Amino acid sequence: MKDPLHWMPVKYKFPLTIALICLVSIGLSGGVAYYTTRSSLSTQILSNLKLMTQARVQNVSAYLDTLKRRTEDFASDGFIRDATRRIQEGGNSDLQRALNGHLLKNKVSIVEDFFETLVVGKNGFVLASSMPENVGADLSGEDYVREGKKGMYTGRVHGPLLDTGRASLEASAPLTDKETHHFLGVIVNRIDPQSLSQVVRNGYPPEARQMMDLKTEGGTRDWYLVNSNDLLLTATRFLDFETVFLKVKGWVRSLPPADDQQSRASGIRMSYRGKEVLAVSAKVPGTQWAMVSEMETSEVYHPITLVRQRLIVVAIVVGTLTAILLLFPSKFLIGPILRLREAAGQIEKGDLGVSVEIESKDEIGQLAQAFNQMSTRLLARAQEVERYTKDLKDRENEVLYEKNLLIALVQCMSDGVTFIDARGITALHNSAAEQITHIDGYLELANEQNLFFKNGESATDDKDQKNKVGYGEQRTIQIDDHYYEDTYTPVYDDGGEYLGIVIVSRDITERKQIEERQRQQEKMTVIGELSAGIAHELNTPLASIAMFSQMLVEECPKESSFRNHAEVIMRNTQSCKKIIQGLLDYSAKSPAQKSEFDVNTCIKEVVNLCTPLLSLSEVSVGVKIDSKLPLYTGDQEQIRQVFTNLTMNSIQAMQDGGVLKIRTSFNKENEGNAIFIDFTDNGKGVPYDQREKIFEPFFTTKPKGIGTGLGLSLSKKIIEAHGGKLELLNLQYDGGHFRITLPLVSQEESVEA
Repeated sequence: MKDPLHWMPVKYKFPLTIALICLVSIGLSGGVAYYTTRSSLSTQILSNLKLMTQARVQNVSAYLDTLKRRTEDFASDGFIRDATRRIQEGGNSDLQRALNGHLLKNKVSIVEDFFETLVVGKNGFVLASSMPENVGADLSGEDYVREGKKGMYTGRVHGPLLDTGRASLEASAPLTDKETHHFLGVIVNRIDPQSLSQVVRNGYPPEARQMMDLKTEGGTRDWYLVNSNDLLLTATRFLDFETVFLKVKGWVRSLPPADDQQSRASGIRMSYRGKEVLAVSAKVPGTQWAMVSEMETSEVYHPITLVRQRLIVVAIVVGTLTAILLLFPSKFLIGPILRLREAAGQIEKGDLGVSVEIESKDEIGQLAQAFNQMSTRLLARAQEVERYTKDLKDRENEVLYEKNLLIALVQCMSDGVTFIDARGITALHNSAAEQITHIDGYLELANEQNLFFKNGESATDDKDQKNKVGYGEQRTIQIDDHYYEDTYTPVYDDGGEYLGIVIVSRDITERKQIEERQRQQEKMTVIGELSAGIAHELNTPLASIAMFSQMLVEECPKESSFRNHAEVIMRNTQSCKKIIQGLLDYSAKSPAQKSEFDVNTCIKEVVNLCTPLLSLSEVSVGVKIDSKLPLYTGDQEQIRQVFTNLTMNSIQAMQDGGVLKIRTSFNKENEGNAIFIDFTDNGKGVPYDQREKIFEPFFTTKPKGIGTGLGLSLSKKIIEAHGGKLELLNLQYDGGHFRITLPLVSQEESVEA
């Protein structure tokens, strides 16, 4: 067991221990006396409170019996009974007024505590009242009316009722016919609840009246009535009636039941004022009320509290004197021990070899001799440890230099370096490795596939090493859009035991991107060569078609429909030749053949050209053109090709039918003198994650076999060659919205171009 006074010097511990023993003895004896006296005093006060409570209960019961007898006397009044019967039979208003006056003059006025008397008919409505304004009120739902039909009844105390605006207590009795004794109604007397406060206040038993005179003694005793909800019904010594009535809780239910009677409870609780009190409560017979008598514990236990305080003072004085008297003899016993402690303190500070001179031959002398021997041995051992420490410090400095050199070399590397020990835990890494996020995920994969040697394995005793990571092996890993080239080097100790693996990871994403761009350039070169061959093969039949269509135009009359068809064939043949030439220009840019033309007319021609495909795909077209659109200077065939590509793109996006809207506009002030052409459809649209790639060559969102991925890329290149923009705008709904912006140039700029 640990010494509870281990922090205290020995010279004070002995006298303090004796003093504490004295204090504990006095405290125990005083505590027993205090609680014995407290229990006896509590019993005596509770007995007095019970006597006072019972006297008040009897007084309240007697008062209620008086009210019942008065009500019963009123119910036997012949005039009241006869008038009640006649009013219910004929409804004579004069008789009703006479009955009201009779109740006021001959009934209410003779009983001071009654402030209203009512006669309630068999249907529960008021037939007559000492307060005529309440005649006709429906009281059929009140308990004193329902219970009053059966016999004498005293109701509960409640708040304001009817038009009087006053709280009341009702006493009721049945009215019967004088001759037939048939039930006629109920007579109800309403009593002012404040009268209960007076009854409770005057409820002293004669033998205790002088002791309970609160006005002269100024004590904390108090008494009051509460209802079934613990709400106060009467005034208290400290609060008036208006303040507490049905507003303040008395907390009677917190008292435990007493052993002598189930209807009485007593004990310590918190009062309605928040004070700790000794309280007794008793139920008033025939009601849901309880009489409460209480007294604050500060007054109850005041005498024994004074005794306890004096006892504490006596204990402190006795303990202090005892400690002082024992302080001087203790120095002779504790002095040698203190010298030993001082010598131990010198050893602690480094003064080894110190000795203590004590002439005593007792146990303390033997302790001093053993201490001197220990001090001599400690000095010799310390000198030996100092030599070893100097050697270890020199070796530690050498190891630390090599370690710092290695860390500096690793940290300056641009490649990530990570060392994984045999347990699979990252034991070392440089700052470049912190930027590499794939190491942890790769370690899990490596452990699942048994790529690394385990603790205790070596390259010589593993039979199946096909999946093991060998010395200097390189592997390329792709994580999202990044590529890493990892080099793995297993590490072994001198005995061949596996210690871990070093992973050198290099980010080769940029190198991969350069290789990908080189492959793309090679692909474009091949496409250019292929396009030249295709153009050569297609130009010959297209020349024949153009020649024969021109001959048909010259030979057919102007009003002939065949002439129009031949003109369409000849115009589209020229368009095909232009498209083939544009495909060749994608790799090698060629100068555009600019001329002045009407953009609106060009759009109409494209719509007419695509009409068969639009009808076949069940796509309707709405064209809204700006009639004030100025002429545009540019390559008309290339612009027509862009319009055709966007129209075909919308048709392919609406395979189940839809609506294509084409709109031209011109805003010289806000947009810097430019023409705008908008193509809007309600197809599937372009996913947000693919919007940045939509204009890249060979990229397409269409199913395989539909489109080549060159239309939007070629169209964007044509518009940019004209100094404009081709944009994909965001929509709040599904569909595609492409906008072409063609800036207008002055006449001089057009000629120079």
